[in-house]
Amino acid sequence: MKLSTSEINVLFKALQDGYRNYDELKIMVRLKLGKNLTNIVQPDKKIDIVILELIEWAESKDKLLDLVWGANERNPDNDQIKKVSYRLFGITQAQWEKLCELLAEINPTDLEFACKESFKPKNIVEVDSRLVDLKYLDREEIQDILKENLIKKREESLRKVPVVFEFADCLSGMFNVGMNTICSDVKRWTEEVNNQLSKLGKKNGSYRKMNTNLQDFGQRAILDSDVTPIRNFGPHLQEVKNQEFPSNNEQKEYLRSRRRLGMGLTDNQKQYFYEEIQRVFPNEEDLKIIFIDNEGKFGKNFYNDIDGKNYRNKLTFLTIKLQNKDFLYSFIEVVQNEYPNFAQEL
Repeated sequence: MKLSTSEINVLFKALQDGYRNYDELKIMVRLKLGKNLTNIVQPDKKIDIVILELIEWAESKDKLLDLVWGANERNPDNDQIKKVSYRLFGITQAQWEKLCELLAEINPTDLEFACKESFKPKNIVEVDSRLVDLKYLDREEIQDILKENLIKKREESLRKVPVVFEFADCLSGMFNVGMNTICSDVKRWTEEVNNQLSKLGKKNGSYRKMNTNLQDFGQRAILDSDVTPIRNFGPHLQEVKNQEFPSNNEQKEYLRSRRRLGMGLTDNQKQYFYEEIQRVFPNEEDLKIIFIDNEGKFGKNFYNDIDGKNYRNKLTFLTIKLQNKDFLYSFIEVVQNEYPNFAQEL
């Protein structure tokens, strides 16, 4: 991992703020990186030089993640170090460890699917071929591979958010695949991370609401003028309050407005949509025909490329794919041409 000049400058200032002398820095490096600081840089140098050479060493040894997270864990109340952690990786070490506890309870096949969705439009094999073979690995190997790709690579998703948020959001929306409880836990984790970002933004006097129709946990936290804004990163973080839909035109405008805000269906709407597809297409072959007859809208093999062990599983992943591809309303319009009562509440 390589940092830009501005990122090195931000990290340098954060370590200056958090570690004022050589001994404090030496303790952190020994406990969190497993290294003796004297083997990296001698103590007779000014602390600024020590910090700079430590950053350069960590960068050359691919230890930047360990350095930032170690500095944050040893000094959790230092806002400057915490901001660096959010800027570079989107989350802190403690938040990643908590997420890993939840991931250990999820089927690796579902983790593979979430990875495919998170890195789009890239082909997941090009990102890391190991991500399509997670089911053959043990828990620790899976966590290491996910850490390498979701955290260290610092990628952004199609929604311009860190892929780790896209990944968690995708997992939190997997209904009816035997993991509703864990989905709720992942959703709660995502909300907690966003709340923490919001608090940090407030502390630094750079916090603002994104939209009055969004709940507090859907607000944007802007850490400071040098840091890329942390945007809203998932449909589950953005519930619209007390909406009514008295006409079809207003319903259409509602969906359009959610898309403009980077929003998808609410949890209840997803469940309703899932049940509507089952009602109208009890036979999977009839649903396939819809996509075959409308390849111009959805592309070739749209349905065939959807993961899932059975029809019910595929419907869950179909909902996610339609939403992520912004095809949801197009699909509803196509189906309503033949089945006018389909998904009327949307």
